[in-house]
Amino acid sequence: MFKRPMLMTACNQPFDNEQFLFEPLIDGQRLLLSFINRKARLFTKHGYEVTRQYPELLKLPLSRPVDVVLDGELAYMNPDTRRLEFAPLIDRYKMTKEARIREGAIKWPVRYYVFDLLYYDGVDLRSKPLLERKKLLQALLEDNGFFMKLPYVTGCGTQLWGRIAAYELEGMAGKRSESQYLAGRSAHWLKMTNAAYSRIHMDANTVLHGSD
Repeated sequence: MFKRPMLMTACNQPFDNEQFLFEPLIDGQRLLLSFINRKARLFTKHGYEVTRQYPELLKLPLSRPVDVVLDGELAYMNPDTRRLEFAPLIDRYKMTKEARIREGAIKWPVRYYVFDLLYYDGVDLRSKPLLERKKLLQALLEDNGFFMKLPYVTGCGTQLWGRIAAYELEGMAGKRSESQYLAGRSAHWLKMTNAAYSRIHMDANTVLHGSD
């Protein structure tokens, strides 16, 4: 079940607004995951199915076995350097032979950073407010080594931006908390890019809450 993704519009500078949620951007590959009738299918933002490429994502850590469609970002973090690396994602995307795919999953295991819930237990949630979808996602998906709910803050975009700049991350998304999920580019979802960005990975919780 592929849903056309909602896309962000560029924004020049960070801001504070109580009507917005703010999330760190994850430098990876946009991925939509459909879990219907106990079967997972993975799609790129252009609708290409890539289920075979990522066998580690086929078992979802759900609190209850319901049908869902998730939206998020796929990323690989080098465990030795703790740097986010994009090249392994490209290699894994191109793999076609089963043996190579299995080797790739062991050598370059990915993590899926989930930021939205589009479909839940027979109900299309795209017309629901973003914050409501987030709360359902929070109760449904459990974090593990392959899945993580992307944390967010409400209202304080400049504070989060300060941490993103300090850790030299890609940037920040600002999303209107009442926004519906609309296919295509929207001014309700804004993207702020860090000009000093380098591919240094920090755990999203560390970015939001510090290293203490």
